[in-house]
This record gives sequence, structure tokens and C-alpha cells, in this order.
Amino acid sequence: IERYIARQLYADQTAWAAYNTEVTALVAPGALSPQGLANPYDGTWDLALSYDQIQSFSTVAPVGYVNNEFYMKPFTLLADVALNRVAAITATDFPHVVTGSTLWEKLFGFSSAQSAATQQYNTGVVAVNCARVDKSRAIAFHCPSLATGTYSTGGKLGGSQLALVPITSKLGETQNWEASIPIRVPCRAVGSSVGSLDFYLANEDGLPVNLMGDRFEAVVVVEYSY
Repeated sequence: IERYIARQLYADQTAWAAYNTEVTALVAPGALSPQGLANPYDGTWDLALSYDQIQSFSTVAPVGYVNNEFYMKPFTLLADVALNRVAAITATDFPHVVTGSTLWEKLFGFSSAQSAATQQYNTGVVAVNCARVDKSRAIAFHCPSLATGTYSTGGKLGGSQLALVPITSKLGETQNWEASIPIRVPCRAVGSSVGSLDFYLANEDGLPVNLMGDRFEAVVVVEYSY
């Protein structure tokens, strides 16, 4: 996720250059300074300082880096196990989070106040709410307007699931999936009028799926005989 965030910033070279200038101006004890922002596309990413190193940078010099060459990520995340929260820190007060960010507020658990323009992350900020980062292994497509005779992921008859798609793509990628053998589900709409179709996505446990503002497409084929 850190790399994904960095790539979005890297796409705006003006913002990246401005942030990079601030990072190279930082000085740790021993007159040590970062080489710049860690590039999400090359080996400098592996030479980035940790959350704790950034937080204590002004008082504790980083050690263990060849020729003192180290970098800083645009955003560095930490799992605070004791508080069960996500913590985030930045190298300077340059970057800001957009209020209402799906990633920041709905996934990581930061509040809208923590996403305000006045919020600075260069000293470290712990999210107010618990993060919702449990990995889903599959996506279930439900259409209750048509399907009422399927077995749910809990093993009970009466579900509206038409397909269960295994997740094989990485964060930020698009996945296409088509069943090699068509899945046929009984439909009890025979003889009735269907004016609209209701559908939704859930994970393998039947919980809602957060698409982070993105969209999805699905094709349902209705087969009948007369």
C-alpha cells in the first residue's frame, strides 16, 4: 500500500519534486541527510527508513546504510499492535490527505479530522478507528431479484449468490473472470414481472466489499424455454 500511494504521488512530478526538495534538506545528527524520496519503481525503495527511524530522525542518526545512503518514503505506515490501529508518518509536513479519502478513512480508520488540510503527519499520527484491512480471498456476486435457490457461503439454502470469484490480482490491478462451465441457478421469477434487478458484492464470509470508489461489471444470462 505504501508503494501504491507513492506511485500516485510520483505521477505528479511537480508535487514529487517539491516534496523531494524538502526531504533532502532534512539533517540528522552527524550532518546526515536523506538522498531524497524513495522511488517506488527502483531499488531506492529498499533503502527507505522505517517509521521509528523517521520519527526520531532529528535526534538519532540512521545507521547500517552503505555510504550513509538512505531515503524516505512519501508515507510510511506502521501497525500499532498494542492499540490495534494503523499509524502513518511523513518525512515533512508537505503532503496532505484529502478529506473523505476512501483509502484513508474507510480502510485505514483515520477520522475526517485527521484528513483535514491542517493535519500534519511528520510527527506520526495514529488512526482513531480500527483498520478494515482483512484480506478477502474471493468475491461473491449476489442477485436476489433472480436467484433464491442457491447455497450461501455459510452452507444454507436460500442464498442469492450467482458466482464466487477467486481474487488473484494485486492491489490496483483489474481482474477479469469467466467460469469455464456456465453456472446454472434456478430462478423462481417464472410467470412474474421483473422490473429491475438488485445485485451486490460480498466476500467469502458474506460481508460487504469496499471497492474504494472503483467499479465492477458483471454479465448475467437469463435462459428460459417455452
